Order: sequence, then C-alpha cells, then structure tokens
Amino acid sequence: RVKVTADVEIVDGNLKVANGHGVDFSATSDSSGSMAAELFDDYEEGTFTPTFPAGGTVGTIYQAEYTKIGRMVYVGAYFVVSAITNNSSTFVIGGLPYTVKASNYHGAGSITYTKDFSWDSTGAFQAPTPQQNNTQVYFHRSDGTAATVLQNAVQGLVSKEFIFATVYLTDS
Repeated sequence: RVKVTADVEIVDGNLKVANGHGVDFSATSDSSGSMAAELFDDYEEGTFTPTFPAGGTVGTIYQAEYTKIGRMVYVGAYFVVSAITNNSSTFVIGGLPYTVKASNYHGAGSITYTKDFSWDSTGAFQAPTPQQNNTQVYFHRSDGTAATVLQNAVQGLVSKEFIFATVYLTDS
C-alpha cells in the first residue's frame, strides 16, 4: 500500500490496476439519489461485426466500432446491406459487443444515414432500440401500435448503405 500526498505523474508507461479494482471516486460522494457505485473499473474500445439474425447478409463494413465506459456501451456502424430475407420476422441488427442490460432498461440511438432508401417508408421511428438481455437492436413502428418493423418492410435496403449508432447499458 502506498500513500501519495501530492499529484502523481507517470512520465512513461501506463497505470495498470489489478482486475476487480479501479479508480475510486467515493471521496466525492455527492449524489442525492441512490448511488450504486463510484468505482471506475472498465474502459474498452474495439470493433464488432453487425449481423441480421432474422435473415440477411451484411456486405462491406466501412466501420463498426464500440467504446465501453463502465457499464455504458456506445456502438456505431456504417455498412452495406447485401441481402435481407423477405419474411415477416422482426428486423433486427445483431452482433452488439455486449449483452444489453437484462431488465427494465432500454437504451437509445439513431439512424443517421440510409443511401437511396427512405427509412420513413418502413413506418419506423428513427431510433434503434437495444433489446434487453440480447446483443441486438430492433425498431418500433411510429403508428401508435406496439408493432415492430418487419424484414419485408426493409427489402429496399438491399445494396444500400446504412449508418446507425446506439448507447446502452450492460450488466457486465
């Protein structure tokens, strides 16, 4: 155990913390809510591979990256849709790097680009919704029902470019 009473400067190299430990911010405990933790113990950057679990093929992936800060995960992807199976299954994009928090939680995101395809024609909100206890996002319709966007509504996306991003929590 080392006690430091001044600033610490690392001239070269990294600060490595043992597994299960991190930077403890409890000295600034100022939350009036029901704070769960003040330990920053995880940061990660990487890539992932988008998929179409209900049927289809992702073509060229220009970018599919994520950043995990604690339990919060940000993903962003830019890819070409090579094929979508024409069926009445819910249209989902899978391959998220971490499982979405298991209960009572939905993240948020947006579709920022669809080349030569009107996303509005699907009747969907723009936002992909991370699916609880899964590694995928789905899309709700904007017609006041609880319906989701179906595979057969996105047939026009084939051979088109698609960009989306979302933020969600994970239990890990």
